[in-house]
Amino acid sequence: MIRPLMSDTNIPEQFRGVRLSDYDTARGDPRILESLEKWKPSLERPSLALVGPPGVAKTMLACAELNEQQAGLRFKLAGGGPVPADSQQVLRQQRVPVYFITLAELIQLEIQSIKLFDLATKGEERLDEWQDIDRLLTDLRGRVKYLVIDDVGKEYRTASGFAVSTFENLARTRHNQGLATIYTSNLPLERWLTLYSPSMENFIRRSSLVVTFRKQHSS
Repeated sequence: MIRPLMSDTNIPEQFRGVRLSDYDTARGDPRILESLEKWKPSLERPSLALVGPPGVAKTMLACAELNEQQAGLRFKLAGGGPVPADSQQVLRQQRVPVYFITLAELIQLEIQSIKLFDLATKGEERLDEWQDIDRLLTDLRGRVKYLVIDDVGKEYRTASGFAVSTFENLARTRHNQGLATIYTSNLPLERWLTLYSPSMENFIRRSSLVVTFRKQHSS
């Protein structure tokens, strides 16, 4: 289901209310939390890469960063009353648009967009569906101020290199506009050299604060 940017952050339900303070430093690494609390995007390095093994709260913290960006935004009606929750979300997205998507979902949306556009040009009744997807993809490239791309490395890659080029184009396009992208991956950046390209691995290192996680302690 396509969740349009202006009405939905697409953050998974279990992480919609999380904040950085919810990170369990007793089981994790307090230095991780300290790094994220100090993170401030800059023009030279606007992005953040969270890398490490599964189960160390990378996705949770990526979503917490999105929530933190909107946490201070409060809106009231002209008479002073509270704005309904649904309207609050729209207003937050207008002021500081954020969005969550896995890389696999992003690739599928790009593929679906191409297929639907082809059908629309042949006169089939799919134009509205294509426009919804195209609008979201356009927003991800140039409107979303903070974008989480989750599970980098889990997407399906073909010999054509479509997934790799799609990922790299989005990352570089957002960087050139000074927009913050938060990547999460179970793979160390050294693996990106072969999965993507040496230039992509180097680009992530140059454009992102790289935070490396270790396996959490058992409780």
